[in-house]
Amino acid sequence: MKNSSVFCKATLTFQIWKIGKRARTPISHRDSTLPQPIMTPEPTWRYLEKRPHPWRRQLHIKGRRLTAFGIWMDMQVNEMMAAEAAENWDLPLAVIQEAIEYCETHRDLLEREAAEERRRLESKEIRLEPQVFA
Repeated sequence: MKNSSVFCKATLTFQIWKIGKRARTPISHRDSTLPQPIMTPEPTWRYLEKRPHPWRRQLHIKGRRLTAFGIWMDMQVNEMMAAEAAENWDLPLAVIQEAIEYCETHRDLLEREAAEERRRLESKEIRLEPQVFA
């Protein structure tokens, strides 16, 4: 009889402790059957770096005053291949390839920043469209 009351007391103490612990544990960690969010780490870029800016988050080429987006857009507009861009910008081909990869994987960020830049310029009444002179 004495052993069963000790067992019951120990079980009750453990259950109280477990309930208290569950109250402090976030719901997502309580049930292992819940799907855990997959956090893919941001890849480390060898030739690109962050620079301080009030609202831009896009990456720049290390050691240059040049954004990855600037290279990528230049390639698009002038229909250049990566090797041609490397020669044009006097950069190693690996830098150009990394800039392309960054721009293709962060297209939504680049589009949002381009829209924000357009909005800021238009608010200052700066014309963005070419003027036609008659």
